[in-house]
Amino acid sequence: MSHHTSRRSLLTASATTALAALALGARGTGAAEAAAARTAKTTGHTGAAGTAEAFGAGTAQDARRARADALISRMTLPEKVGQLFVMRIYGTSATDPAPADAEANRQEIGVANAAELIAKYHVGGIIYFGWAHNTRDPRQIAALSNGIQRAALAQRTPIPLLIATDQEHGAVARVGPPATMLPGAMALGAGGSRTDARTAARICGAELAAMGIRQDYAPDADVNVDPANPVIGVRSFGGSPQAVAGLVAAQVRGFRAAGVATAVKHFPGHGDTGTDSHVDLPVITHTLSLIHI
Repeated sequence: MSHHTSRRSLLTASATTALAALALGARGTGAAEAAAARTAKTTGHTGAAGTAEAFGAGTAQDARRARADALISRMTLPEKVGQLFVMRIYGTSATDPAPADAEANRQEIGVANAAELIAKYHVGGIIYFGWAHNTRDPRQIAALSNGIQRAALAQRTPIPLLIATDQEHGAVARVGPPATMLPGAMALGAGGSRTDARTAARICGAELAAMGIRQDYAPDADVNVDPANPVIGVRSFGGSPQAVAGLVAAQVRGFRAAGVATAVKHFPGHGDTGTDSHVDLPVITHTLSLIHI
């Protein structure tokens, strides 16, 4: 992803990401549990069992859904719309970024820091970039994530954010050393081991989760069939749809084992374009008869 395009606000294709994390009972962060506790306190129900009974639900899944429904019913329209957006923000801190970063934020989005962004726009997520000064080192990243979640839970309707980054490894890695630098997709594809692909994703996911990052914009599912492709190349596992599919599925399982959501990308056919989609619109000329999966 180029610096120029990465600075744009990103709109998720799915519905409320943070609400989905809450409804599924996100593991490890404590944020979803904290939000659920606040909701239970407001609605007068205590815990999943109380919520399930109040809404006539007989299973844990029904209880989680009822809890999410109760939360949504309290939200204003601006809060619901805000949940559809994933934004980027300059700075190493949620409340006290460097003066230059605070000024850049004011000029581009009208707020000084992540806490103000959340309070004003009620965003559903934030994505980290190195060029935005979000990923200096693991301790700083974890502190940034904690600050973001504190701001999220301080809202009128407390909803934890889904924090994400692009950590494909290889050519695209937003978090550098001392995080483990693992082989990229093409290197794993050359080895052909689904076990290795799953293990790499599990290690990556565990480290991201420890820093408060619960979604990775990976793995790359593009099939690299055009050697002149200007944007995919070594980010792909290879040129065989079957091999790529197997390795992608293995990585999704690895990330899931670490409690991290994935974002399998990009749009179909991106592995055979002659145009960088960050700066122009590629055209795919293949017909369905040429696709063999």
